[in-house]
Amino acid sequence: MFDIAAPPKSGGWIRAGVHVEGWTCCVEQGHYGHPARKATWLYYVGDVAPPALIWGPCEGKRRLDAGYHSTAERRASNAAPVKRLTTRENLATPPAFADVLISIARGARRDRSAA
Repeated sequence: MFDIAAPPKSGGWIRAGVHVEGWTCCVEQGHYGHPARKATWLYYVGDVAPPALIWGPCEGKRRLDAGYHSTAERRASNAAPVKRLTTRENLATPPAFADVLISIARGARRDRSAA
């Protein structure tokens, strides 16, 4: 999508693409206090190297959803309903992850043409 390379779910920064400047990664917000794993892609272009984050799957967290691709698939499974997060919990960004994002933004390249 948008010519940005898909980062590995296992984590780590990779070059964003052949024709795209910067770096991309996949990090799970569960490492930073979210009640679910909540895998999140980050894109970074900066004057300094992108920082190390907590990589890999975050164990012991609730699912964002019940894990079915459709209502029909859920009904066909006859499985007991899985407790989902509330919309508010689902959308929340944990303060520790917000702090990480702010620190990453501080190292990001600024548009020097506006100066």
